[in-house]
Amino acid sequence: MSTSERPALHAWRNFVRAKAEIMRAVHRELRECGLTGAQLHIMKVLADAGHDGVKLNEISQQLCVTSGNVTGLIDRLEEAGHLARVAHPEDRRITLAVLTPTGRELLERIHPAHVARIEHLMSALTAHEQGKLADLLARLADRASEMNR
Repeated sequence: MSTSERPALHAWRNFVRAKAEIMRAVHRELRECGLTGAQLHIMKVLADAGHDGVKLNEISQQLCVTSGNVTGLIDRLEEAGHLARVAHPEDRRITLAVLTPTGRELLERIHPAHVARIEHLMSALTAHEQGKLADLLARLADRASEMNR
């Protein structure tokens, strides 16, 4: 940091650089499978929900993106055969997304390696530093959330 640079700007520049480098490092193998990180996240949300499926608006809330963004991601996952849209069993106005057997198999194949890449990346920090980073990032997310209201 130069002596004239404000600490907030210095931290911001490093945050932006780290995010870009991390995304490239962690998502390279996903791209080879034709997936994005957001698509993998959707598949993980669906797998965790089991066979009942998840409402599309709940997926957008969990990913912290707009419903329009989720619709496009889900469209591509559906076209690839990784998920299906189904009507809610009690309210046909509600659409659920469910993981297909093909999607479940792909997730089971690639998710462990994805987690291993993240753990390898985070091993640059001690467990204490990882916890501190998680706390600091949560505080930044909370502040940004307040500003977005």
